[in-house]
Amino acid sequence: MSPHNYFSDHCDIVLGFTTDGFAPFKKRKYTAWILLIFNYNLPLDQHFQKDNILCAGIIPGPKKL
Repeated sequence: MSPHNYFSDHCDIVLGFTTDGFAPFKKRKYTAWILLIFNYNLPLDQHFQKDNILCAGIIPGPKKL
């Protein structure tokens, strides 16, 4: 079954969730994890544009990457 069959109704909302860790300072003693949500209902060329990404949170951490 194609994934398009799951979201064929115009009322369906399709969101993607991802995380990414980074070191906010040069010494890399500390890290942070950003939580991002993408709206896949938008046209393909607009999914990952900065204005269409929702930052759901940032998790600070004391450990190295």
